[in-house]
Amino acid sequence: MRFCKWLKKICVISAVGVVFAGGMAEARMSDGMEQVSLGLSGVENARDIGGYATMDGRHVRKGLLLRSGKLDKATKSDKGKLLQVYQLKEIIDFRTSTERSQAMDPQLPGVKNVWLKILNEDVQSHSNTMIANMFQPPAKGTPEADNPAYGMVQAIKAGVYSTQMYVPIVTSEYSRHQYRAFFQELLKPREGALLWHCTGGKDRTGIAAVLTLSALGVDRETIIRDYLLTNDFDASTIQYMLTEANKLTRDPHVLIIVPKLTGVDREIIESFYTAVEKEYGTMHNFLKKGIGLTDRDIQALQRRYLE
Repeated sequence: MRFCKWLKKICVISAVGVVFAGGMAEARMSDGMEQVSLGLSGVENARDIGGYATMDGRHVRKGLLLRSGKLDKATKSDKGKLLQVYQLKEIIDFRTSTERSQAMDPQLPGVKNVWLKILNEDVQSHSNTMIANMFQPPAKGTPEADNPAYGMVQAIKAGVYSTQMYVPIVTSEYSRHQYRAFFQELLKPREGALLWHCTGGKDRTGIAAVLTLSALGVDRETIIRDYLLTNDFDASTIQYMLTEANKLTRDPHVLIIVPKLTGVDREIIESFYTAVEKEYGTMHNFLKKGIGLTDRDIQALQRRYLE
């Protein structure tokens, strides 16, 4: 049950950061953002993890490994770009059944849709109820009723944020199995790109990127920098939610967490690495013994996705 509660927080933190992002002004792109952005106007945090150098001097091929937030608001132009520019062939959805029912993925011609929910909903009834009650909207007519940060503030007060939130992924057989299935999809032959996503494209999706880049031989600091790019892509949303939260509370403990909850936090991903090293010694051992990749799998991934 402890795992269920912590892993459920990944879903919540992914969701609250993007619920009100649709109407936000687009953030001005830094050089790093421009290099990886997919240029999709209706999809949050959409980027290419290609281009990074590996420790042996090769590079991750561009245009094949894509990550993003939920796709339900993808515009006609976005869909055309995914199909024509990236030759998208597969979409992997990490979300729960509830998340999917509220924002279904588009069905694109020639694109395979795969559902690999990272959260085990079958054993989380207590946690699901707790989270659902936590996000009940305020009473109509109250000052809080129209404030988009209300649910986030309540979540923080209820203790939903933790720097250890990714740690159970290391110890959960269910979660590791789902990420193993993700790698099985990466290993299947295809001509074109594969895109994976959750709701905000930052937590479940971010871990998938960490594992993928690790398997391809990219160094840890580069991987963490890629993970932290969410804060650049979602900068306007982060600032907006902080402004709205300030209207509800002056509690410094709450306000310092709002940007971390809306975006991502280096301490969280560092805690994930620490847990991996504690349980498995190295990330390479985790990929092999925890996720279940063989040397042949890793070699095949590198042949396909490196140049």
